[in-house]
Amino acid sequence: MMMPAMINQAFGSLQRVAPQGAAAGVAPVAAGVGAAGLAAAAPPAAPADPKELVRNVIRSANWTVDEQGDVWTVTVPISSLRRQKVEIALRAKDPAGHPLVNFRSTCGPATPENAMLLLQFNSQLVHGAFAVEKTSSGDMVRVVANQLADTMTLLDVNKVITAVAWQADQAEEKLLGTDEN
Repeated sequence: MMMPAMINQAFGSLQRVAPQGAAAGVAPVAAGVGAAGLAAAAPPAAPADPKELVRNVIRSANWTVDEQGDVWTVTVPISSLRRQKVEIALRAKDPAGHPLVNFRSTCGPATPENAMLLLQFNSQLVHGAFAVEKTSSGDMVRVVANQLADTMTLLDVNKVITAVAWQADQAEEKLLGTDEN
């Protein structure tokens, strides 16, 4: 229920950061449409630096971040009483060698009892999926999502961070009944 409000809040903050049309990935039209009618569009810009895109989203949303090299941990407020940490890894590559940005947030320990239920909920997630990952604390349930670094936009980054945080917090609340992550 809170997701639409969080997205609206985030979109409002992105409008202050992104130039007109940039959030939708639209190239600006050259000024001075002549008598012929149409002006040529500007050539496509080089892909934005993924770190700067992520940093701009975090800054515009006033989230706190702990940058440790290429792995950042962002604390996203879910409500006045709940927060969720989202880990962002900026060094991954897909099998073809294209740079990826990984987003993940821990929900709680993996157990045989919750495995099937979480797999059934995967089809309902907006961005990402539930996964079980080995950590120093044991096998943990996480919401994970990936984006191609070369094609992501401010809006993409904001939507994924917000969705991963909210979905992981909802699962954590159901699995643990607390707010640990």
